[in-house]
Amino acid sequence: LCLDPLLVEQLLGDVGGESPDALPLLAFVLERLLTEFGVGGALTLQHYNMTGRLAGAITAAAKKAFDEEDGQLIPRSEKERHALLKRAFIPWLVRIDEATGEVKRNVARWEDIPENTRPLIERLIEVRLLRSYQPIDASGVLDTTQPRTIEPAHEAILRQWQAVVAWIDEERANLFALEALLRAANDWNVKGRNREWILHRAGRLTDAEALGRLDAYRARIEGIPRDYLVAARALEEAQQNEREELTNQAMISQSRFLAHEAKVLARDGDAEGGLLLALEALPKDLPHNLVVDISKLEAVGSQVFVSDISLPAGVVLITKGNEVVV
Repeated sequence: LCLDPLLVEQLLGDVGGESPDALPLLAFVLERLLTEFGVGGALTLQHYNMTGRLAGAITAAAKKAFDEEDGQLIPRSEKERHALLKRAFIPWLVRIDEATGEVKRNVARWEDIPENTRPLIERLIEVRLLRSYQPIDASGVLDTTQPRTIEPAHEAILRQWQAVVAWIDEERANLFALEALLRAANDWNVKGRNREWILHRAGRLTDAEALGRLDAYRARIEGIPRDYLVAARALEEAQQNEREELTNQAMISQSRFLAHEAKVLARDGDAEGGLLLALEALPKDLPHNLVVDISKLEAVGSQVFVSDISLPAGVVLITKGNEVVV
């Protein structure tokens, strides 16, 4: 195999610099050069230009993958193809490192990839932008009992293919939230699903639940992550109920104290003050006034009892009903 000196010079010039993608892209381009043009025994600068060179190698390979779209399994419209590919890449083939925020490739099971995107994924495998792996059994035969997996061939694809870069930018917040949810759910599951390992509370829990309702993420969150969210919501509600119960008990204790004081006021002749103090009610239900029918007092010796008072919903008197108001 002969290499055109101009090709070598251009390759060295394009690889120069400190880009982390330079070497992966070089390996990718050299593989394409050898596969597509190596049969003739010589690789030239013209061949290199046809691959898109280092800067355009990923985009050129993606374009080549769909040069023969059939209009049925492979849409003719680039916009339609990209819409389908986004459903496969996000969130199945891309993840965000929670610690560094860096974009990482993710390994997905073939069965998890949306079915209508699989013809396009197969094309990307053919041009080596994606890599497919099927385990082999002891006899050297593909073990179809084990899941087939798919992943980007290298992370440079996620940084150099502009369509994918745009999808990641659009979904970065969701991908970051997904990564945090998956990690928390896994830790919770490993720790025996102990409630002490539930990290999602309040607004963070609400956001995670909203993420799980999005079409693109719903399937990604099934299983353990979904169980985790259910457990987190149950814990949130239980703790809210506990807080409300504690608050109510404090209010009741205070009301009972006031009821005792009410008896003292009523005994001393302050009927109105005694009545108000005797009310056991939450602040939101506390009435501003009470209407009492005093027509019974027309006759000498008549009395109005506690039981004669009509109270609004949510308000309870702890004073005995047969006690005299007036």
